[in-house]
Amino acid sequence: LIWLFNDASHELHQFEAGLGLTNIASTDTQVRDYLVMNGAWSACINLLASENQQIQRVGIECMANLVVCEKSFERLKKSEQDIKLFLLFAKSDDLKCQMAASGGLAMMSQDPDIAKEVVRLGGKKVLEEIKANASTAAASSPDPSHQAVLARVNVA
Repeated sequence: LIWLFNDASHELHQFEAGLGLTNIASTDTQVRDYLVMNGAWSACINLLASENQQIQRVGIECMANLVVCEKSFERLKKSEQDIKLFLLFAKSDDLKCQMAASGGLAMMSQDPDIAKEVVRLGGKKVLEEIKANASTAAASSPDPSHQAVLARVNVA
């Protein structure tokens, strides 16, 4: 599946591979560690560079699932760029991207060192904006404010 991210002849193949990998990444920590060690994280970052919003969404959703493993935490502690990507997508106009990114921030900020880095990179403001904007969202829409509140508590 990871191979399809970069070498697919059609965006639909990238999207479907991304969905599959997102589902696999939701299984358990051993699987997530294996995926991160074998290039899934980097492949997801490549998806974020797509002009296709659905492909970007599947990339950030997969990364949000991968966040909760030791190998991802090790990577996040060394790469402010990865945290910046989550902060960027947390401000997305696409609600599903925003939910995935804020969920990833909530999970990664459980680690005190990563939480400090999120704060240093302006994460408190981003999370407060998500919470404030949630009240203007339609009642039937998914609400990313729950993830934002969890992340905000972790970075307090």
